[in-house]
Amino acid sequence: MAREYFCAYHSYLAAMEPLNDAERGRLFTALLIYSQTGDAPHLDGNERFVFPVMREQIDRESKKYAAKCERNRENVMKRYSNEYERNQSYSNATNTKTKKKTKTRTKTKEKENIEGVPGGTPADKPPKTCAFVPPSVEEVRAYCLERGNGIDSQYFVDYYDSNGWMVGKTKMKDWKATVRRWEANERKNGSGSERKEEKPIGDDNAPYDPYAHVGLIV
Repeated sequence: MAREYFCAYHSYLAAMEPLNDAERGRLFTALLIYSQTGDAPHLDGNERFVFPVMREQIDRESKKYAAKCERNRENVMKRYSNEYERNQSYSNATNTKTKKKTKTRTKTKEKENIEGVPGGTPADKPPKTCAFVPPSVEEVRAYCLERGNGIDSQYFVDYYDSNGWMVGKTKMKDWKATVRRWEANERKNGSGSERKEEKPIGDDNAPYDPYAHVGLIV
């Protein structure tokens, strides 16, 4: 790609000083033509002695410009090549994932209606239960506020977290049900009444009366 300009340097002033205005005009016209076409016009005046020096400067700058354009072109090609490879890798990974999902769905459909139960689950096979997920303090607090029972949510979580969320010798399955048992035990003993140290209903290992915390801000 040809340049649309050439650089004129302050050092040219000294070289052009002996020239009159007409010679300077012809010199710059010749430089413009050479910069655009690469052809050197025929010059007869004193400007012909200055033109070769300035022409060489134009040639050097043109080579630098061409080299820069080539580097830019290579960088662009490299960048788009890398992007193409990344897109291909992503596309291949997506296609593989889609094929796996399709294969899984196909296998699932093939297992349907085994022993008269959709999805291939035998009629006498018990349904799978979801694994217990310990609640956060915020979840317990929200549930206690909803029920208005005044149970200390922080103590509730800390207490069961310390014993591995065990209710007696059994892994807890429903923390909301455990909250309700604490609540029922509180009603049974009577809020604010004097009572001995006791443990939550269904918890054989509790060393502390959880309802001593009833009434605290949750």
